[in-house]
Amino acid sequence: MKERHLLGGAAAMSLAGIVRVALQTLVLPILARILGPHDYGLVALAMPIVILSMILCDGGLPAPLIRRTEDDERVWSTAHWSICASGVVLALLVVLAAYPLAWICREPQLAPVVTALACTLAMQGLGAVPAARLQKAQDFLSLSLVEIGATLGGMAALLVMALRGAGAWSLVAQQLAYWVLRIAGVTLRSRWRPQWCYDFQLIAQDLVFGWSVLKVNLINFATRSLDVFLLGLFRGSAEVGLYAMALQVARLPANVILGPFHGVFLSHLVRIKDSPERIGAMLARVSAVMASVIFPATACAAMIAPEIFTVMLSQKWRPAGYIYAALVPGAAIQAVVFLMMPCLVALGRPDRQLRLIVGLTLTWTAFAAGGAAFGALGIAAGIGLAYLACGPVMILSVRDVLPLPLRQYGTAWVLAIFSAAMAMAALAVFEHLFARTGIAVVVAGAICAAGGVLAALALNRSVFLVPTVRVQIA
Repeated sequence: MKERHLLGGAAAMSLAGIVRVALQTLVLPILARILGPHDYGLVALAMPIVILSMILCDGGLPAPLIRRTEDDERVWSTAHWSICASGVVLALLVVLAAYPLAWICREPQLAPVVTALACTLAMQGLGAVPAARLQKAQDFLSLSLVEIGATLGGMAALLVMALRGAGAWSLVAQQLAYWVLRIAGVTLRSRWRPQWCYDFQLIAQDLVFGWSVLKVNLINFATRSLDVFLLGLFRGSAEVGLYAMALQVARLPANVILGPFHGVFLSHLVRIKDSPERIGAMLARVSAVMASVIFPATACAAMIAPEIFTVMLSQKWRPAGYIYAALVPGAAIQAVVFLMMPCLVALGRPDRQLRLIVGLTLTWTAFAAGGAAFGALGIAAGIGLAYLACGPVMILSVRDVLPLPLRQYGTAWVLAIFSAAMAMAALAVFEHLFARTGIAVVVAGAICAAGGVLAALALNRSVFLVPTVRVQIA
């Protein structure tokens, strides 16, 4: 019953993520025709400082609170008031930083956008503990419904404001509506109200534990936001908007497929956590499938990216296609290499996971900073080179704890890359003989990508169709 309840909760939370990404995918072509790169760029420039403050706001407290065996109302109330106070203070600091940030980025319109988004910090503080209460009670269905409702409300506000010509403020309205609805939802569903008491000593040890959670979150923030900030220092909001759109599209496959899959993959891995050899063999098989699907599809998409962006989003977003083409190789490598992360968690080695992420973040930052002077294309190319450089190192560095069958793993990569090259060659022939622009090229790209995926799966069938126990460890 406990396992069934756990799987049900995981399914509910995965459903919320899938619904959110599906809504973004459906709304994106509509919004792209209404809003311009400058609108997206303003909000993209504002978000890093807001996201950083959100990470700092709760101090990592929800995780240790959920782990507590006792249910002391004084502890929960103290944590609630601490997070609320932190949210208000950080909101004021963000407001004070709004105008200097606008001056640094040479975007006067950025200051009021940052000031408005600072309100979400106070809202996050109000909802953090009620959400943690629901998570501790394993009421994942309520959390999922709240997330879906808040996402729908935010999308509705976004569309209404965009259609009324609000520009960048429609994206601000989306954030504000989302957080208002999320606070209302978790507060009503948790049925919890804080007491008027405060004793910092009650949560002192929780803050120590929360610091480890906070470190991981800060590292993840650096890898997801630093590129936008660097680009904002060198270029205007319009180029930041093009980059943000390209990045959003590049991340869609990972958000739709790999996000939910990682949770499912981990649930299977924990059943064989005492057998590192079996985990390594399973990783090789799963990586073969993912590489066979991702590499040919992303290769064809990168080849005709400008046409895809023109057809799907409109002509004004065509330059984002070139940025996407530079981003997507790194995104493809990351998607396959990062399959090792659930394996390390299952083996009880989060320390190795953190070490890998730190090393990648430092390399990624150096390459992105080096390309920043050349604009969005330079940053995108730098990120791709960073993943290309770090991928093999990450794989080899964990073999002492994760005995990966390198022969099967490497063969799967080579065959997937070969299939991607064949798909690109077929697409190039079609473009040369029949059409060079428009919907015909996009359709041909989809057909060639599908053919490349099928070819890669056929070539790699000897890796992922054999039983795990028969995979030889190199």
